[in-house]
Amino acid sequence: ETYRLLIRACGQGRRLGQALDIFEVLERDAIDNTIPARTYHAMIYACGMCQEWAAALSYFERLRGDTEELTSSNYNIVLSAVSGHNSDIERQLFQEVMDADVFPDLYHKESGRLLDLGECSIGLALVAVRWFLEERIPDLEGHSHSSTYEIDL
Repeated sequence: ETYRLLIRACGQGRRLGQALDIFEVLERDAIDNTIPARTYHAMIYACGMCQEWAAALSYFERLRGDTEELTSSNYNIVLSAVSGHNSDIERQLFQEVMDADVFPDLYHKESGRLLDLGECSIGLALVAVRWFLEERIPDLEGHSHSSTYEIDL
């Protein structure tokens, strides 16, 4: 927990080099080479705060390799880190979220008209709204006379 807090503080202070040094020490000292997901989250956050998008994605991929199943927290943190900086990566990650049904209440497929962002980080919410506006609404316009849509925060 101490490593995670130190790494996060480095991110807030835009000191990625120090965060990397701390993570390296953790890797060296980790029992059974196990690094907690929350520590990866702190590194992804630090990379995002320092606008090092490729590094954030690299730590996300390492987390993916170290965990059996990615969770909503994993996707929230990485999409917050890269949001607005690489639309292809955002779309790819968002498609993973949708395919794996990581946020089961995010998009209500029955009606096709409700996007529930209650469990989303700001980064994920921005990508979800962009997807909804670009992908879903045009599809729905041709199938219905109603133009009422809901985005629930």
